[in-house]
Amino acid sequence: EIVYMLYKGALTKSDLDTYIKDVKDEPMQRYEAAIIITKAMGGEEEALDEVAIDLEYLDVNDIPRNAMQYVNYVTNEGIMTGMDGNRFEPLSPVLRSQMATMLARVVDATEYEYISGKLMEIDTENQTITIRNTSGDTTEYNYTDNTQFSIQGISTQLSSMIVNVNANITLSNGEVILVDATASEPDE
Repeated sequence: EIVYMLYKGALTKSDLDTYIKDVKDEPMQRYEAAIIITKAMGGEEEALDEVAIDLEYLDVNDIPRNAMQYVNYVTNEGIMTGMDGNRFEPLSPVLRSQMATMLARVVDATEYEYISGKLMEIDTENQTITIRNTSGDTTEYNYTDNTQFSIQGISTQLSSMIVNVNANITLSNGEVILVDATASEPDE
């Protein structure tokens, strides 16, 4: 899970000391979950740009200063809500049931769409990829400079991608965020 979070940019190497200690048997605290979820959703820049934070939780002063913008983000996105009595309870442990609810809300908020097919063409000039589905229909998708490319789950540069291989495409809100080729050699 940690490697995946590093891969997705939700954790950095410097975050490891914060979230993973020699003995991290304690559950994650709610404010820690707010930070990681914000990063996993790609909302860190937006969260940190917000300077006028006005949280209405009764225990707002218990939220660590470095987590305030993240708590604001997940609250505004509807991912995390207050506990009983309009309290955020930032230092309380996150229960499994709460984490399951938060993750379901993240999936709904990000609107991921998964497409599988054969990677037929990569047009670097127009930043498009063409995928052929199992019915033989082709669709062109635009990628961005932020799109991640991988071969069999291993991150790679766009220049290393090859065509005529099966691929899984992940879209978020209509934008290609990941192209993962399922083979390193083209089909014969």
